[in-house]
Amino acid sequence: MTKAISQLMGMVRYELRMQWRRRGMLVMMIGLLAAILLTCLIEKSVTDKIEYPRIAADMREQVARLQATLALLYTWPVGHTLLILSLPLVAAEAIPQDRHYGVRDLLDSLALDRDIYLAGKVLSVWAAVLIGLVAVAILEGWGGLLIFGPFKLDMYLLQWVIGLIPTGLFAAGMGALLAAGQPNRRRATFVGVAFAAYCVAMLITTSGTVWDSISLARPSLFLYLFKSMLLDSVVHYPPIQIPLALGLGAAQIVLVWLIVWAGLRWKENT
Repeated sequence: MTKAISQLMGMVRYELRMQWRRRGMLVMMIGLLAAILLTCLIEKSVTDKIEYPRIAADMREQVARLQATLALLYTWPVGHTLLILSLPLVAAEAIPQDRHYGVRDLLDSLALDRDIYLAGKVLSVWAAVLIGLVAVAILEGWGGLLIFGPFKLDMYLLQWVIGLIPTGLFAAGMGALLAAGQPNRRRATFVGVAFAAYCVAMLITTSGTVWDSISLARPSLFLYLFKSMLLDSVVHYPPIQIPLALGLGAAQIVLVWLIVWAGLRWKENT
């Protein structure tokens, strides 16, 4: 057990460094931050032209804070869509690139178990995504403070903790696993593109029901927050949607991991 954990941690550290050196993840996160901040600037230019009714002086600060919070929350769909579009492509080459560069043969000579190898790949992708999204969240928070002023920190953190971070982890994990059996990076990228396109189609056809929790696009993660704050009279999601969506997403990752592991094991034995 100690040897397996040591191998897993060593592989995660190595793969995490490689993820950032290949620049794909870094470019994707910079693009995500740029798109979100651009959305904030567009919202600011629109809201500055709106004339609000006069309110009491003691209420102005609360209203301004609420407006700033809502403006930041409106960036959620932008971030969600970019994550399901880009992360499957970035993560898809995580395993096939070892065959492309001949690294897989070297790893086989080290007697690295297939389950350790597969788990290490997925965990390293998740670690890179988590680091990147936390950095984007911090920078967006600073940018939102400069653009809109003070906002409700708890609601801002909520959109990341139950929305964007789980979405990013799911999209990256599925992208890495679905392309695991491909022989080269080109075919792996094609798988990532196909999965991203499928997720966008699922997002467009959102039903607004509990079935959204099963959708690979995970629309319920951001629709529930909109229901709670912005669209209460339009979208009626029960609170169970969030744990259901997160739980089913985790179950889907585990199921695909087992299928991929079995497929790679079968290839080795044939």
